[in-house]
Amino acid sequence: MSALAVPRVTGTPARPLRATITRLRTPPVLERTELSATDLLAVAEGDALAIVIPGYMLREQCEALAAQLLAAEDLWTRYPAGTGAEHIGTLGTALYSCVGEEFSDDCQDYFDGAPARNRQLRKAVVPCIFPADRVRIELDNEWPGGAKLLRVAGRPAFFGLCRCVESGGGIEVHTDRADWDLPCPETAPFQAQLFMNIYLSQAEQGGDLELWDIEIPGKADYDALRSPIASFALDRTRLPAPTATVCVAPGTLVIANASKPHAVTACVGAGRRMSVSGFLGYCGPHEYLRVFS
Repeated sequence: MSALAVPRVTGTPARPLRATITRLRTPPVLERTELSATDLLAVAEGDALAIVIPGYMLREQCEALAAQLLAAEDLWTRYPAGTGAEHIGTLGTALYSCVGEEFSDDCQDYFDGAPARNRQLRKAVVPCIFPADRVRIELDNEWPGGAKLLRVAGRPAFFGLCRCVESGGGIEVHTDRADWDLPCPETAPFQAQLFMNIYLSQAEQGGDLELWDIEIPGKADYDALRSPIASFALDRTRLPAPTATVCVAPGTLVIANASKPHAVTACVGAGRRMSVSGFLGYCGPHEYLRVFS
């Protein structure tokens, strides 16, 4: 499997769109050997589609971490049937569970449980450093304003969601927008929301990351394009073809714009696609990065 495949395909929607989609220029995927503020700014401002760092972690480190995380069986949960994500297991919680309701039970659980979940996850990989923390430290060193854990009304966020996709599973095309999931003074300044994934293992085939260089301006536009199969996702048949497809090997770090559509192709055969993920809230080149999951 090649480390990087970047087809430049414009594509045509299968049927007329009923929502606004803004096509952007086609920016490059940057293959690098280390993180830099310049590259991160390029992704945040739309001048690059993604940063890909193969070999960010050694394969032996990935295998050891994956085994330790999978051994923490009591920390894992699986999406319920009917969500379109039945083949996906997660360790940790995500801010999108708030879905615009700051005082919902799920949202309260996210913040109430974040400190304990942050501790449990780091304890599960002792004596190794948790990959999301390594990225956060490097960003804090590189980014002019540093990188800090997102806090909403003084409540710390969870950071470092682990995701395991079994054979037969993929992730439907979607965007991630904290300012839609939890509108509040802390998420309102986000000019872009980036995602980072560190891949610990990969399926025998598939599990590739698909990226679209398009913007869906508002939540109403997103709602008009929702998939009839998976409630969280967009209807792929109404979108252009992906701008780029990134084939990720274990040990790779990828950072891309979560505000733009992205997806994961179905995993096939032996093995599983396991990653450690998080988001970076970008509020401008001189503001600190807000990290969360």
